[in-house]
Amino acid sequence: MKQIRMNTLITLIVAFIITIALTFSACTTEKGKEPNAVKIGAILPLTGNLSFLGTPGKNAIELFKQQNKDNKAEIKLYDSKADPKTALTEFRRAYDFDNVRFFITTLTGVSLGVKPVAKDKRALQASIAIYPDIAAESDLAFQFCYNAISEATAICSYINDNAYQKIFVFASRDAVTEVELEKYILPSLKSAEVKCVVESFDVGTKDFKQIVAKFKASDASHAVLLGYGSDFQGILRELANQKLIDQVKVIGGVGYLELPNYIEYSLVKNSVFVSPKFLTQENNNELYNKFKGAYQKVYGIVPTYDAAYTYDTITAISSAAKNVSSLSPELVAEYLKKNTIPGVTGPIAFTSSGQLKVDVVMAKYNRDFSILMSGEER
Repeated sequence: MKQIRMNTLITLIVAFIITIALTFSACTTEKGKEPNAVKIGAILPLTGNLSFLGTPGKNAIELFKQQNKDNKAEIKLYDSKADPKTALTEFRRAYDFDNVRFFITTLTGVSLGVKPVAKDKRALQASIAIYPDIAAESDLAFQFCYNAISEATAICSYINDNAYQKIFVFASRDAVTEVELEKYILPSLKSAEVKCVVESFDVGTKDFKQIVAKFKASDASHAVLLGYGSDFQGILRELANQKLIDQVKVIGGVGYLELPNYIEYSLVKNSVFVSPKFLTQENNNELYNKFKGAYQKVYGIVPTYDAAYTYDTITAISSAAKNVSSLSPELVAEYLKKNTIPGVTGPIAFTSSGQLKVDVVMAKYNRDFSILMSGEER
């Protein structure tokens, strides 16, 4: 009997201690002193033909870890190989086995492929992709970069403001360019009575002789380049081969931001292109300047715009996680939509539909490939 009473007493004492410990732990978390580490899964093209687009994001994540060692965010990389099916497999692995509820996806195809499942699983998805409706129809979807509509609007405004009469468009066959062209650029130019000739090419095209010859024969005053900078280099080199590079004025999409890694200044001196404002020389954002300097010191190159957006995505999610009562994707999403967070790309703030508020401008390269703002005919 004594032994039974003793066992009962011990059980009660142990239960009391556990209760006190759990209560203390809960209170500590609520006060934000010891928050749970938010798990973020970054699904990037780490291998494959588009791995060069995944490297900047990976670099930005590693730099964030180095600079924020006290941050409790746990960030794990997953390889999409730029393939939506592979990305979906990686998403499910991260969700089911690694207990990840916050995701970063890059590239339009990958982001759109993951989105329905992320929505169904109630996981927060931060897409670094410019597709116009990437954040639509999901309260947990966010677009952490500028929108293709902004690019289209900037290009059309520039053409209309300068009263150009005939434009030749080099258009990449990719989901973003096709939507941007058909829904926004062509209707806008048509309404302004600007003649427009469109020639499409596959991503990864190496030979642009025929398309450039068609441009030469078109008698268009300007060329518009839409797609990836990795393809733009081939177009610009062919313009040079056909003795057009000093005669032609080119209007570029945001793919122009990739060009310093591929070409010499002489190929872009007659170009004006779309750029997020934070990349221009007029930007006085101290956070970006520090980020740029640190990135260059570690990796030896200037960070791409998507590297900066990736850095800000980690910043925003981890910051929101610190300021909510529990690591619920719904609470984090609500915090992001109601608050502005300082970032290297500028203030991180969203519309009610999850689109990042971004200023884009027409810009040009200086001889050292620094970016200057430009809204005038040259």
